[in-house]
Amino acid sequence: MRRQIVEQLHSFKAKPLSLEKNPVPLTNTLAAKLDRVTWINVYDDNDPISGHLDFYKVDENLKINLGMKWGLAHVGYWEDEKFYEDIAERFFEI
Repeated sequence: MRRQIVEQLHSFKAKPLSLEKNPVPLTNTLAAKLDRVTWINVYDDNDPISGHLDFYKVDENLKINLGMKWGLAHVGYWEDEKFYEDIAERFFEI
């Protein structure tokens, strides 16, 4: 029923809308380039937005302690010298 509604939604078009076929070939131009990028997930337990990533494929989950109150830690990464030192060391390892 949903497909019929969607197909009739734009019924004024000359060609019928087909959800099963995609006549335009789509290629993922970012895949080959992004596969070589190292993803280091940095998080603090007091950051309500970040955390250990299980759903995504990351190279490393790096837990740090910013020593900040809950909620304030989200912006604390940019003020932490150890955070920058760790990132800089990873660049020089390459």
